[in-house]
Amino acid sequence: DLEGIEKLARLEQAIVYFEKYRQGGGDDPRLDRYIEEARKGIEKEQKRLERLREQERKAKEKAEAAARKKAEEEEKKRQAEIK
Repeated sequence: DLEGIEKLARLEQAIVYFEKYRQGGGDDPRLDRYIEEARKGIEKEQKRLERLREQERKAKEKAEAAARKKAEEEEKKRQAEIK
């Protein structure tokens, strides 16, 4: 996640720099395109990070379910041995 956060911070900082340049009187016809590309990059990275979080959540749930199932099977086996 750290890599994604760094990328988000870089893109957000780029927008800040572009806006400062514009406010300081900078006039570059490509500026709007650069800002839009940075915003799209932010959206794309946020979606990617959300997908990663979702994959991690699903993997954790799957592992927990497998652990519960194993514990239940062991308990049934132990109960069968007692009887």
